[in-house]
Amino acid sequence: MDIKLLVKRELQDYYRKKIKLLSPVVNAPFDTSKHKKTALLFYVNNKTDLDFVRKVVRHARKENNRSHAVIFCSTEENVDVITDRDFFVFNASHFDYRWRPKLELRNWLKTSKFDLLINFCSEDQIESNILYTLIKARFRVSNQNPHVCTFSDLTINTKEKQTDMVTFYNLAIKNLKMLNIKRN
Repeated sequence: MDIKLLVKRELQDYYRKKIKLLSPVVNAPFDTSKHKKTALLFYVNNKTDLDFVRKVVRHARKENNRSHAVIFCSTEENVDVITDRDFFVFNASHFDYRWRPKLELRNWLKTSKFDLLINFCSEDQIESNILYTLIKARFRVSNQNPHVCTFSDLTINTKEKQTDMVTFYNLAIKNLKMLNIKRN
């Protein structure tokens, strides 16, 4: 094993406990008529998780919006994504030892702007929380995870064991449409 990589992992583990996330700016109300581009944030450990991601992205694309999957992969190995240009896969190697984005990720964050960001990460993974706060989005939706509630415009209370990702996506879209009801 490369000694540089080993030292970097140890430093990342050390700084992981000390990270303080900056709260994004409070956004304007969400307008579903102007909704065009959606980012779906996932934390992937294995191929089974990636199959769930594909299922949710397929379902979101049926809803007629441009959906992009932003994936944090917990391993250094590349996951099998099959050249889908709407899948963006990041791992610990895209961050420096203090969990700041490296050049490739920084460039992607500068150029990517989304109307809606839905966080499917149910547990407290600092890596996905960092991505969640760095991605530029007009409106953010997450579950009621206490670690990301302060960064979300809308939170949905779900029982993690009983709610699958497609159901969570449907709940998010349904709640956004309910919030957008216009009265005379």
